Amino acid sequence: KEKLARTAAKAGIGISECLRRMIDKLKIIEKPSAEVSSLIVDIRKVGTNLNQIARALNAKGYFVPKELSSAINQLNDTENKICDAFTPRNEV
Repeated sequence: KEKLARTAAKAGIGISECLRRMIDKLKIIEKPSAEVSSLIVDIRKVGTNLNQIARALNAKGYFVPKELSSAINQLNDTENKICDAFTPRNEV
């Protein structure tokens, strides 16, 4: 019971939710730290700014550099990887 309580606490969920996830064979992932949450917010802000720059360039008829598009894609990929790392999923 103590181990279950510790596992639930680390995941930031209640014991009942922890048990439901175990029954559904979901991997129980430790709750991300405040630093990780802050990192995701910062990455989203940078991505938003890059998208706004790209839209402004397109609206004025300028060519959007390939590097800018690549940077936006890399930021999106990084954000997705971070979010996936902290999303419960079925165990394989």
